[in-house]
Amino acid sequence: MAEPVFALSFSRVNTDLLAALVLHIEDDEAVARSTRLLLLSAGYRSLMAADRSQTLALIQQGHRPDVLLVDFHLGNGSTGMEVAEEIMHQVGFSIPVILLTADLPNIEVPWMPGAPLLLASKPMLPQALLEAIEHFGILQRLARNRAVAPATAQH
Repeated sequence: MAEPVFALSFSRVNTDLLAALVLHIEDDEAVARSTRLLLLSAGYRSLMAADRSQTLALIQQGHRPDVLLVDFHLGNGSTGMEVAEEIMHQVGFSIPVILLTADLPNIEVPWMPGAPLLLASKPMLPQALLEAIEHFGILQRLARNRAVAPATAQH
C-alpha cells in the first residue's frame, strides 16, 4: 500500500499572522529540527528550547511567544505543562498551549486556567499543526489587542 502524500499550502491572506512567534519546547533534537523547518516554511517565527532552563533563559531575554508548542514528557523529570505554567507566570499573561504527547491514553489531562489548550497525539499531521497554531495565534493577538485597547482609549 502506498504511503499517503500530504500537500501543504502555506499561503496566508493576513500577513500580520506571519509574524506569530512560536516557542517550541522539545527534547528530541530531530523532532525539534523538522518542526522548526515546518514553522519557518509556513512563515512563523520560531524559538526552540530542549528543556526548562533553556526555555526560561529565552523568556528572561525578553522573548514573548504567541503560541507554546510543548512536548508533554521532557527530559530531566519535568513536564511540558509545568514549563508552560512557569512561562506564563514569568510573562504575566496567558499563552495558548499546544501540548503534544506520544502517550495520549496514559496521561492525566492537564487543566490550565485562562489559557487555551490543545492536547494532541504525536505525531500530529503538519497541516493540522499549522492550522492549530494559526487559530491560537489569532486568539492570542485578539486577547493582547483587547488588553491594550482600554489603556489607549483612556488617554
